[in-house]
Amino acid sequence: MEKILRRGAKVYRGGACKKKMAFFATNPKVARMYGTVCSFVTTRPVRLFVLTHDSLKKVFKYLSNNTRLLMSFVFGTGLKRTNQEITLKKIMKRNTPFIKSFKSKGERLSVTEIDTIALEAFSREFILPKGYDGVYMPDKRSKFHRGVFHSEMYIAKGGLLRESGPVSISAPPNQRRSYTIKSMSDLFLEYTKHTKGLLKPHPSKFVMFLGGGMAVKLYLKARGIDTATTSDFDFKFAVPRVLRTKKQIEMQSSAMRRIMSRHVSGFVRFLKSRGIDVNVEFKEIEGVPFDKPGGRDSIKKKVYKVYNYTLVTPSGKRHELIDTSLVVIPGVSRRHISLKWSRQFGVPIQTLTRLWRDTLYVLAGSFVVDTIKLRNPINGAKKEKGIKDAIRAGHLSYLTARRKKLKSLVTLSRKLIANVVARNKPSGEKHSRQILQKLTQLQLKNLDRVRARK
Repeated sequence: MEKILRRGAKVYRGGACKKKMAFFATNPKVARMYGTVCSFVTTRPVRLFVLTHDSLKKVFKYLSNNTRLLMSFVFGTGLKRTNQEITLKKIMKRNTPFIKSFKSKGERLSVTEIDTIALEAFSREFILPKGYDGVYMPDKRSKFHRGVFHSEMYIAKGGLLRESGPVSISAPPNQRRSYTIKSMSDLFLEYTKHTKGLLKPHPSKFVMFLGGGMAVKLYLKARGIDTATTSDFDFKFAVPRVLRTKKQIEMQSSAMRRIMSRHVSGFVRFLKSRGIDVNVEFKEIEGVPFDKPGGRDSIKKKVYKVYNYTLVTPSGKRHELIDTSLVVIPGVSRRHISLKWSRQFGVPIQTLTRLWRDTLYVLAGSFVVDTIKLRNPINGAKKEKGIKDAIRAGHLSYLTARRKKLKSLVTLSRKLIANVVARNKPSGEKHSRQILQKLTQLQLKNLDRVRARK
């Protein structure tokens, strides 16, 4: 049973338009459910295997056991719907509210990542060996997707399509599209990117930005580099000078809490609209030697307050999602924020140089600064964090190496990373002191420029 697409036929894809071996639709409104629509035309007749319950049963004998199980889960062939529901709960880690009866036969259940794995394996074991170019899947009845899941096709060969440009079309209801497997941090970024609430500047209060490992991870991923992973968000609410009184600290920390609590409340509503039930636990981090009000302005960073937001599911699973810190970063300003990358991610992100310097400071400091020696990647109590710092600093150094004024610092950073790999702590301490000295000199130069502007 096959379907032939004539040469010059138009097909559509929503989202990642560069992929030529992927899922496509013949209706642009279906493609729009998955993102911006791009249109393609076939460069020759395309032979597609029509996938139904009956046709799939007939080709099971050609498939490996793993591929057979994947295809059964995706299309419900040979399964009861209750089997699919139980598996889906485990994958998505939440309930799906669409099922009313578990006695019926299996139905179409689309989870983007699993669909891709299943169709890639199916193409490798049956479609390509039998001379087909891909798979056509007609509309399928499915209570998992509000009654019917749309028709689509999977193109298994490259070179069959030529991009013909974007298509402008309004977004249809999103009820019948595929599920996606997303972590809590992915969902937070999805929500944040569409609200843009965290991009709002606060010139009279502080400069807010995402710091830590998540900021580096997002930046490097956007530049095509996979780096050390992390799942929590570390937001800095930075002021350029020391706060003189306790009242000032309370006013600024109250504003910080108000901004982030409003955003987290919106995120919880967003999760519940997707069937994910969570509650928020808020707490102020105590028992840490925070800085006190007053003192002289210097190049030293100070920390006044830290708040934590943790999401808790009904089963008791905890997601430590956000830390917010009220800090002094001498000379900090909006000039340190990259508008390009901030708009892309929906959260304020520092420039490449600032990201690298902050990461390098933490790595070098873990060798010689008492308060962060726990993160030492060689023998610290939390050395796994230090190892991640070394990986991030190494990746960032390859991007900053193009800047001549940072050449000597880049060289030192690479020597320090080599010390980490060789577990040579004495040399690591030596290079760390040199790095911290150069970072201090750069900070002083930046402060001089800030004062000169004023």
